[in-house]
Amino acid sequence: MSSVLLDVAVNAPINETLTYSVPEHLSLERGHSVTVPLGKRLTDAVVIGKKNVEPQGFKIKDIESANQDLPQLRDEFLRWAE
Repeated sequence: MSSVLLDVAVNAPINETLTYSVPEHLSLERGHSVTVPLGKRLTDAVVIGKKNVEPQGFKIKDIESANQDLPQLRDEFLRWAE
């Protein structure tokens, strides 16, 4: 597993961010659109920021892919959404 962890907001009725690891072939920043595994399916998500501490009691999954077709969300929008 990668040592870089990111908090992402997933497209699901969840009121908190989830933590995923970044595969070595991806370079991601705050506001990038990604696809992540959630349960038994894949869903869209947005990178919110880096995670400094690995959550305990959860298996950290890798981000599946970056959605290159979508623009990076601006920080002003992300702050409003948070």
